[in-house]
Amino acid sequence: MTESSSLKVCCSSRSRYPSSVFVGDTYTYFAGMTMAVVGILGHFRFDPQTGLLTGTNDGTLVNFFLRNLGPKSKKSLCIYLLIFQGIACCFCFLLRYLLAGWYKMKN
Repeated sequence: MTESSSLKVCCSSRSRYPSSVFVGDTYTYFAGMTMAVVGILGHFRFDPQTGLLTGTNDGTLVNFFLRNLGPKSKKSLCIYLLIFQGIACCFCFLLRYLLAGWYKMKN
């Protein structure tokens, strides 16, 4: 976070009118990735004695899995989340297929 904050301060001091710095796509991707990583990693606890992640009471999907399935290692939590993502994608593709046929028949 320190690198991101210092970069924001440098860019904002040069981005006042008349602007001499235009950050573009690279900075936008970097800033978005930094915010996503902080948002994901900052919302659960790591127990160094057991080496497992435990959930907190906020509403993220990661914590939902940790609260319902119990403490997990990073690897097993990632596998559970990837399986859930695959099932959700298949469900949405099936739903799209069914609704596209219904929509075309209606018109």
